[in-house]
Amino acid sequence: MLVAILMYFILGIPLWRICQRTATSPAVLLLLLFPVVGFGLILAIIAFRQWPANPETGGLR
Repeated sequence: MLVAILMYFILGIPLWRICQRTATSPAVLLLLLFPVVGFGLILAIIAFRQWPANPETGGLR
């Protein structure tokens, strides 16, 4: 139980920042409650989502 909570924070904080940058709802991180499947789904969502472009530089942030 303690290991699961520790892993949630170790993976959750960086993924939270990535979700903010990709304009994805941070509620997606609740999928981490299902260890293997949830992490895979989150990575798939982030990988195949259209990332917002930075209008100032014409590229990604």
